[in-house]
Amino acid sequence: MISKPSGFAFDVAVSSADYDARVLRELERQLTLRLPSIPPQRPVWTSTAAELLDAPRASVFGKSARLVVVLYQHLWGKDPTTKADATAIKRRLTTSGPESVRVVLLDRTEVPAWLRKAPARTLGDVGQCADWIVDGVAGLGGATRRATDDVVSVPLAGDDRSTQQRDSFLASHRAITHLGREFDRLASEVAKRAAAVNRDDTEVPLEVHRVPGRCTVQLGPVALTLSWVRTRPDTVGTGRLMIIEWEGQMARGVAASVGPSPIPLRETVLRADATRVEDWQWKSDDVAGYAYDSSELAAHCVDSLAYALQDRGR
Repeated sequence: MISKPSGFAFDVAVSSADYDARVLRELERQLTLRLPSIPPQRPVWTSTAAELLDAPRASVFGKSARLVVVLYQHLWGKDPTTKADATAIKRRLTTSGPESVRVVLLDRTEVPAWLRKAPARTLGDVGQCADWIVDGVAGLGGATRRATDDVVSVPLAGDDRSTQQRDSFLASHRAITHLGREFDRLASEVAKRAAAVNRDDTEVPLEVHRVPGRCTVQLGPVALTLSWVRTRPDTVGTGRLMIIEWEGQMARGVAASVGPSPIPLRETVLRADATRVEDWQWKSDDVAGYAYDSSELAAHCVDSLAYALQDRGR
């Protein structure tokens, strides 16, 4: 049932890091199917449409959205944009209560203490997650439409891929050849981005070491390793990309191994996912929504390393 419009400009406002644009687009699409547009109120506000919607972020997350959704991962709240979102959302929790915020977990990072009272769930199936958010809107007096109310279901991105087609490609010699190119592209992008990390005019040495199937980036007191882990049988589909963020110096040779052993800070295991060369991406089996192309993954990895470096400098 659709009710009269309220004083809210938006039913839902979503705060997310730039890396999660794919998840954001699909979630926005699903929410738009379930939330009626009652002018001048709009169903969903996201940063991707911020200029078109002409609404200041602080105002949106502070008071003009009925429900705020945080797509939370370990880099959310680190960059200036989501850090400002966090400030506004903290105030919102105080003035409007925890039920006015919902947290969607995109990785296994523990949420900050100030956000723990808000309802939270892992992303899982995007459609089910959208239903959960819509329930929150309804609980706050918002108008919703059931999935059967003239809503045409559109398959999730990638659901139309044939599992057989993907498995066939990943088991092929062509995929093995392209894996080498894609890993090199990832490593090159990581090295280029690491060289551009802001060091605040301090002496922070950068070392990059690459061998086939492995890349190590040492950025002062922190490091990043990318490794392609082969299995038997050795196919692209069964291998895994292991990404580890470290504190300490990565040993190189006997002389370098005298010091203390580095401590792993974060580990991510990804698999190749593709039906052909053109749609190659790195995807997590454990965390729904974690799927990036090589350029996006490089940005995510290096930014995470840069924030780890900042944390060590405090």
